[in-house]
Amino acid sequence: PGGQVVCLELSKPVWQPFKSIYYFYFERILPNLGKLFAKRYEQYKWLPESLKAFPDQNQLAAVYREIGLRDVRAYPLTGGIAALHIGTKGTEEA
Repeated sequence: PGGQVVCLELSKPVWQPFKSIYYFYFERILPNLGKLFAKRYEQYKWLPESLKAFPDQNQLAAVYREIGLRDVRAYPLTGGIAALHIGTKGTEEA
């Protein structure tokens, strides 16, 4: 109880036009760069698809609150492509 949970996770940018540019790069260019340089296309194609299903920073903060973390804060980083979440464990099981 009272310990902090800190999580740095990919997120979803919300500000236009950055959001459009980011998704164009992430969905169209990155998989082809992976194919060209790492000889891996499917792994780099899977990542953008996975991110679409992953909760955004506000949804992830809500999940943390649901499991019992208190004082949950989310800080968008790098234009929102990542987010730092911080919460405090309550006295109950979480």
